[in-house]
Amino acid sequence: NYLISASLNLYSYIQYLGDAVGEPAASDTGTQITANSNDVNVFQTASGQEQQHISIRDMCIANGGGTTGGTGNGIRMVSGPGLGACLYCDFRNLKIYGFNGDGCYFDGLCVSSFTNVTVQNGDTHGFFFEQSRGGAFTSLSFESCYALANAGHGYYLDQATYCSFNGCAADHNGMSAYYIYNCQGVSLNGCGCEVNSSGDVANAN
Repeated sequence: NYLISASLNLYSYIQYLGDAVGEPAASDTGTQITANSNDVNVFQTASGQEQQHISIRDMCIANGGGTTGGTGNGIRMVSGPGLGACLYCDFRNLKIYGFNGDGCYFDGLCVSSFTNVTVQNGDTHGFFFEQSRGGAFTSLSFESCYALANAGHGYYLDQATYCSFNGCAADHNGMSAYYIYNCQGVSLNGCGCEVNSSGDVANAN
């Protein structure tokens, strides 16, 4: 285990690799040191170019409970104001556990994939794709991902197009399993959901 004392900032063509998914240790003080910090940040470069070809895989990213309140996320990726989106990113074999903000927060992401990513025990949404800075969400694929016991929605998609969920699950979340807002071309194939407080699939188009 590694105790991260500040956010890790990733940029284009970087791979952030662990050696196993594992479980958060009961004795962890948490990698989220301050209430409003994110464990992994992806920002735009100074020139305003979109980040691309970033890979995060094979690890557990956990807030072990040392911090309460605040808005820190497990992974946060934000596009530049007025720009398109981050591109060609790969998130694979991850467990994101116990964050006060969203487990995964994205504002602008295209042509990217999530494989075997579990977000569990978060204080807000598991996976949150919000279009607040003009970024787009297009051509995303989710394979065998799991949103478990988060306080908000399991998966929250805002104005996404051409996205597929295959063999994913969402259980015991405090709101809907899959909340799909003003989206087009989103498919759920062989996905499951049980015991979510606000229902299973909410289409708010």
